[in-house]
Amino acid sequence: MGLQLLEPVDAYAAAGLRHVRFLPSACDAAVHRPLDGVARESAVSFAGDWSPLRERLVERLAGEGVDLRVYGPWRRKLGPDSPLRAKLEHGFFSPERMVQIFAGCDATLNVHTWRERFDFGLNPRVFEAGACGTPQLVDHKRELDELFTPTQRAAMLIYRSDDELVSLARSLPARAAELRAAALAAAPSFQREHSYGARVAELLRVVGI
Repeated sequence: MGLQLLEPVDAYAAAGLRHVRFLPSACDAAVHRPLDGVARESAVSFAGDWSPLRERLVERLAGEGVDLRVYGPWRRKLGPDSPLRAKLEHGFFSPERMVQIFAGCDATLNVHTWRERFDFGLNPRVFEAGACGTPQLVDHKRELDELFTPTQRAAMLIYRSDDELVSLARSLPARAAELRAAALAAAPSFQREHSYGARVAELLRVVGI
């Protein structure tokens, strides 16, 4: 999609491949959308699989007094005395349940599993939360500046360190209404510009069909 500075694209080009294009992940505009009337469940949600990195960050937030809930198949990974057990809704969840989770928090936590290895590469959650009109705490990736407009980034609280994540999470109560309004304002553009339909249209355009 013209973002030739992205590292994988550069690597393929250096290997001699021609006509390489970057096509990021996306959202399902029919599923990922704002919901009204959902009861608030927490200030911060995390919905996703367990990893040591994710457990460390969520436990740090809990220890700092951040009101949070965890959703996903974490039970077997947590120690018997983990404070996260009391904050866990264990099990896999449907896309529809994830949208409800997003609607019931002030912001959702997005932790790329490659956070401490690479500064590039976006997971689907970036696009899904955006399309749902949900603010997100997301670790810095270069594409955040390249793919999204200032309006789309307005509800992204981007952190580069554990301490910065804690500071941003603790600021949420005072900023929740402002951030939600910004996220809702940006949601239609996520659904329009960053849907799987938009990606397929771009793919067909590039290959000339």
